Amino acid sequence: YGCTGLTSIHIPDNVTSIERETFYGCTGLTSIHIPDNVTSIGDLAFSYTGLVYVTLPSSLTSIGYNAFSCNSLTDVYCNAENVPSASSNSFFNPGNITLYAPSASLNDYKSTEPWNKFKAYREYSSSDIQATEKCSTPTINIANGILIFSCETSGVTYHWSISSSDGTNGTLTYSNAIYL
Repeated sequence: YGCTGLTSIHIPDNVTSIERETFYGCTGLTSIHIPDNVTSIGDLAFSYTGLVYVTLPSSLTSIGYNAFSCNSLTDVYCNAENVPSASSNSFFNPGNITLYAPSASLNDYKSTEPWNKFKAYREYSSSDIQATEKCSTPTINIANGILIFSCETSGVTYHWSISSSDGTNGTLTYSNAIYL
C-alpha cells in the first residue's frame, strides 16, 4: 500500500515467490518482468496497479485470486509451457487481454480456466522475449521531414499509428528499431 509513486522495479533473480498484496495499489507501476525463478504469485499481488503488460516466467505454477486485478492490463506474456493454475478471477476482465503463450501449449491455455477467457491468443516463443519490452514514454520528433522514434528502454518493439490532416490513417509496426 502507499506505493503510488513506484513506476518500475527490478525483482531480483533469486526471488521464488511474490507474496500476497506485494505491489497492491502501486498505480504508477505500468509493466513488470517477473524473473525466471518465481513459481507462485500470491493473492492480490498486483491488484490496483497501472500494469499494461506483464511477462510471466516459464517456472510459474500458480497465480492467486485477484493477483492481476488491474483495469489497464492489455497484454500477458506467459513463458510457462505447463499452464499455471489460476483462480477464475486472477485476471480482471480477461476479455480485454491478449495472451501470448508458447506455441507448443497454446491450445492448452485456450482450453483451461481462466486462461480460456482472454480476448485473443498469440503464439510466443523464448526467442520473442525481447518483444515483450515496451517503452513507457516514447519520444517522437520530426527532423527534416522524418519522424524519429526513440526510447530509453532497449529491446522494445515500436507500434504506432499515423493519421493525416485529410482524415486518412494507417497503422505501421516496426521491430528492431534503432534507438537514439
